[in-house]
Amino acid sequence: MRTFNGKAINELKNRDYAQWLKPNVTCHEISTFKELFNQTEPIIVRLLQYYFGDNSKELMIFWRPRYKGNNGCNQELDITIEICNELFFGLSIKSRFGGGYLEPNDLSLTLLQEYKSEIKKFEIRGSINDVLQDMARIGNIKDITNGFKTVTILFDKPHQTKWIDRMKSLFEDHEYIFLTGNINNFFEELERIHPEIKGYKAI
Repeated sequence: MRTFNGKAINELKNRDYAQWLKPNVTCHEISTFKELFNQTEPIIVRLLQYYFGDNSKELMIFWRPRYKGNNGCNQELDITIEICNELFFGLSIKSRFGGGYLEPNDLSLTLLQEYKSEIKKFEIRGSINDVLQDMARIGNIKDITNGFKTVTILFDKPHQTKWIDRMKSLFEDHEYIFLTGNINNFFEELERIHPEIKGYKAI
């Protein structure tokens, strides 16, 4: 259940993003937009607005919405797409994977409980690998929903591959896209991960 719609996205359509709103935009091109606009999430939100258009009354894009998680706490996801009020696609956006810190709600996440022995200080402000933390937070929403597909998009080259491989082996419906140096078409990458989105595309 969504408990908070998140940040307003209407004003993003008025920003000067026209130069890279094109069907054949590559992942690497998008990575350079971060340097130009000093942003990550708004860039992806605007690309999704462009891809889906305004015609569908069924499809809604949310920026930083919150959902009631399996641990009973509100859990935020950077971007979600809903179809008829059902979670359809979730996107976690990061500059890169570095290091994370445990927050109070993290301590009750199912996945982190399972990996507790690999976390040196399982306490508030304890350090944690943020590939694991990212997946645990996403999984907190997945556990009580309809099993929607998710992707983590990073504005960087591939890194933390061992942890990523571990998470992909546990969650077959979750993928990763590294943008820097990736010459693949961005929208085709999303379609590869979630082919059903093609039924709603406007470009």
